[in-house]
Amino acid sequence: MSIRSATEILDLLMKAKPRPTSEASRDARGIYGLFEHAGTFRYIGSTSSAAETFYKRIHQRHCTGS
Repeated sequence: MSIRSATEILDLLMKAKPRPTSEASRDARGIYGLFEHAGTFRYIGSTSSAAETFYKRIHQRHCTGS
């Protein structure tokens, strides 16, 4: 695994192809970005615990507003 700078990570996230949140990994963790319905990059976040996957974080925090 290579170490990347915060600038490199942000650049990768902003260039990523937006995908539906239903496709978020149910077994991976890390840094993620969210795009609005029009495709504009709006949010960067990360999973915070070993039990919190991308899917769980997005669907139990962002979609519920917590």
